[in-house]
Amino acid sequence: MTAVLPLAALRRAAPGSLVGLVLGCLLVTAAVLLQVSGIGEIDVLGGRPDLVVLAIVAIGLERGPVPAAVAGFAAGLALDLLGLGLVGSTSIALVVVGYLVGIYGERLSRRARVRPLLVAAAAALCASLLVLLVAALVGEAPRAPRLLL
Repeated sequence: MTAVLPLAALRRAAPGSLVGLVLGCLLVTAAVLLQVSGIGEIDVLGGRPDLVVLAIVAIGLERGPVPAAVAGFAAGLALDLLGLGLVGSTSIALVVVGYLVGIYGERLSRRARVRPLLVAAAAALCASLLVLLVAALVGEAPRAPRLLL
């Protein structure tokens, strides 16, 4: 029996199906747990990977804006409650990023190879800047800026 990548299985699941929902939840949960466990603190070419944003981008490109926004809210709230930021700031940023990536994903050709990589990089940058913006608007001193690519 061959191993199936979660993204490939998510792509094959029918829109609105329970299988797609469960796979999306597993993808977001795994990304949050890996991010919190310390993988997000490893420096890669001067930047730090943000697995949660990559999971939200994958859901947005495959499922559309609403599932990506819901997944972004859940993942952001989980990250905030686990102590990685100002409660609500990551949620707001990931909802906006997920929704925008989902809208772009509806217009993106399935055969595109490089554009999803550019979308992921832009989404990571946008999410980091939105977290900083929300922290500044609330009056909270943001932690050291982490531009995640």
